[in-house]
Amino acid sequence: MRRALLVLPAALLLACADEAGPASDLTGRWTAQQVEASEVLDLVQRGRLLSGTGTYYRFINPPSGTFTVTGTYDRPDVVLSIHYDTGLTTTFQGVVAGPSRLAGVETYPGGGSDTLAFQRD
Repeated sequence: MRRALLVLPAALLLACADEAGPASDLTGRWTAQQVEASEVLDLVQRGRLLSGTGTYYRFINPPSGTFTVTGTYDRPDVVLSIHYDTGLTTTFQGVVAGPSRLAGVETYPGGGSDTLAFQRD
């Protein structure tokens, strides 16, 4: 059952892929907007390795803060470890669905998750 829940979001993400195909370099600023939150991520790519910093804004406590990321990009798959200033570490698994779109699922300790879609600024 759990596997089916993960396959469905992945299939939906791929269905929304840009026809231009995934970007070869993810370096740049990426923004995710949600009703209750937003995140701005500045990524740097060196080979298949990713690193970066970012800022999050929430309408609940804590209202805003910073994070760092490390990860990998094996076209089109992206895996990020997100280290928030609160001490929380999450994992983002997604796909690059075109030159300016990155979409996936952020998983929290304990198993909770949220879908995230980043647009390149």
